[in-house]
Amino acid sequence: MLDTVRASNAMLGAVVDAARPVELAGNRLVLAFGADAAFLRKKAEERATRSALTEAVRAVTGHALTFSYELPRARERRRRCRSARTSWWRA
Repeated sequence: MLDTVRASNAMLGAVVDAARPVELAGNRLVLAFGADAAFLRKKAEERATRSALTEAVRAVTGHALTFSYELPRARERRRRCRSARTSWWRA
């Protein structure tokens, strides 16, 4: 899929290269960017980029996904939050 994206849209290819899938829940895929990729995350959130990525994934997989994006701090915060919510279970 990445080669298809890169061939059709250079900016989208750069965005996809910088992102890493970290969570799939139903039809929602969370892509994480490195701390130094804030610009590419911002580009990924643009409507045109989001639409192009959705179409590229649909063309290759036949499935329509929605995307959300995060930087490492948000991911760490979410992980700590989940841990705190379930800590009562481990006690």
